[in-house]
Amino acid sequence: MAMAGPLTVLKLIREISVGEIRRQAERTPRVVICGTEEERKVLRTLLGAGIRDEADAARLEQALVEIHYPLGKEEILRSIPAQVIFTMVPPDDTLRRLKVPVYRISSEESLRRAGEQIAENQEEWLLSLGRHLPGLRPQLAEHLTATTSAANAQIALVSALPGIVPATQILLPPAAAADIVLLTKNQILLVLKLTAIYGKPVNSVARLWELAPVVGGAFGWRALARELVGAVPGGVGVVAKGAIAYAGTYTVGRAAQLYYERGNLPSAEERKRIYQETLDWAKEVVSRMYARLRANHEEERKTSEG
Repeated sequence: MAMAGPLTVLKLIREISVGEIRRQAERTPRVVICGTEEERKVLRTLLGAGIRDEADAARLEQALVEIHYPLGKEEILRSIPAQVIFTMVPPDDTLRRLKVPVYRISSEESLRRAGEQIAENQEEWLLSLGRHLPGLRPQLAEHLTATTSAANAQIALVSALPGIVPATQILLPPAAAADIVLLTKNQILLVLKLTAIYGKPVNSVARLWELAPVVGGAFGWRALARELVGAVPGGVGVVAKGAIAYAGTYTVGRAAQLYYERGNLPSAEERKRIYQETLDWAKEVVSRMYARLRANHEEERKTSEG
């Protein structure tokens, strides 16, 4: 059973338009840090954690707007619109009245929590904030990897619902034979977005080519492909299909994160460990997802019949 090999991955890379990803990532967000001079130094250090080169430092400078607070209350009103405000103390009435998310951070742990909230609530600015604020990259990258993994799991699950087009028709078009093109495209988009978040050129085919072995050899794709085309007698179960898709995609995203953070690709053994660990807990996540899909599908069926 064929998987999406390096040549297929390169072809898919060339077919994908990166213009919108680049546009979202390269626009400069307006990020206000407010407090005393000492507090602003701490905020700057937290948000700049993980700076790797001069380009990272320059993007951070472009994004940050420093305001002495509370002495600069009038100034902060003039700084709006902003995408986000960071402070070290509880926001007062002036900050609470602003229609801008305000996050109180004073440590790595509070920064982590803020990053998780930003990822959930500011999807439109996720790529830009990650690219310009190195301290938020781990949380934003993790969110992106998890949501893409869930999307691929849902693709694998939806074929099992009655009345839905068989997954083999969705995932395995004749022109692509048994390559799981749609899932692989989602993986490539994930890698491109992670490339943007980590401050790298989004259109660098050469850099993506270095990651092609991870995308093209994603763990679990062979098992999932066989199940989708009925080559496994008795099947491995609907939830298992989704869990394989989830874990395979998560492994690709996590490997890309580690590559950009460490500068070298995780070994095959390390990627296998990530896949196995993810597969263990992905089954529970996917089981809940499938229950919701079934309930929604049944509700839609009753509505259409009524």
